[in-house]
Amino acid sequence: MFAVVPKLEIQQQLDHMLNSNTFQRAIVRKALLKYLVGKTLQDKEPEEWEITKDVFNEEWVYGQSEKIRVSILRLNAALRKYYLGDGKTDSVIIRIEVRRAIAEYRIPATIIAPQRTRIFDFLSAAHEDFFITDGAALHCVVTGQHEDVSWHPLDGDQRNVNLGNLVPLCGNLRSHIKGVERKRRKTMPPGLDPKALSEKIAPKHFREWRVADAYGCAMLAFYMGRPPFGNESVNQQILRLCDAIHYARHRFIEPLIHQILQNIALPFLIRIESIDPVAALRLSLQLTALLEEACYYKDAQDALKLATHAEAGSRLPPITVHRMLLRCCEGRFNYKQRLTQQLKLSLIP
Repeated sequence: MFAVVPKLEIQQQLDHMLNSNTFQRAIVRKALLKYLVGKTLQDKEPEEWEITKDVFNEEWVYGQSEKIRVSILRLNAALRKYYLGDGKTDSVIIRIEVRRAIAEYRIPATIIAPQRTRIFDFLSAAHEDFFITDGAALHCVVTGQHEDVSWHPLDGDQRNVNLGNLVPLCGNLRSHIKGVERKRRKTMPPGLDPKALSEKIAPKHFREWRVADAYGCAMLAFYMGRPPFGNESVNQQILRLCDAIHYARHRFIEPLIHQILQNIALPFLIRIESIDPVAALRLSLQLTALLEEACYYKDAQDALKLATHAEAGSRLPPITVHRMLLRCCEGRFNYKQRLTQQLKLSLIP
């Protein structure tokens, strides 16, 4: 489970980390890290109900895994903070994937600092944090490799550095995309096929709790299905967009939601004259969730009624979609406050 790193060295590294400034007062993160590393040293991967019982000392309720998901995301963020600060000279790197601990010998500076193009040298740490909290290092969302990784603007605009428009891709995939844009290449590699990205790679990331990677693949699938890369139908593109919205909602970042709604969904959907029932059902369900999360409960009920009509085979009136999207754009998605209330994480420093 830990490859070439001996268990004794892993235990020593764990003890060193738990006594550091990063984890000393973070009671829950400290307990979760110790528990996951301990279980992995025993070659075990704990189930969600075990983590709920052993770490949080609570009763497990089926289907309520958000607390564990968010806690592990925050733990990975704390690990990255540790390796940027107290642990920048450590030779053993510990990270969490799903419910397993991974330990490797690496050079910390190589892991933390991604390769960048000159255009993106001024990017804030928010873009890196968005993807790196799902793992120990910036990596390509499609291939998972760490070498020659840089930011790719999904809409092709090098000046658009909004959170959600940039995804980390390896050099091979970036060169293929540029080649098609400049009409030097006619075909795309299998890794950039919209169907594979949306139906295989993104769901796999999401099942393994790499939510940012899932979002990146879903958005990539949306753009790869449009000219000049692909020629998917409008309704198929709507399904791709719904996948991206679904993953973004699970990332709990308000600016990301507004970026998708205002700069991607609204300009795209405002040009559509009709939506078929399958795409209408998916879209109305996502709108229902967004409106509920923005505390627009009356509008959420209206969106749910649209979903009922779509399930019965009715087409979705575009003007109603535009109205609900505009309503979502006005909303405030205070995820931090909602998570604190719903998941009872107020004790975490």
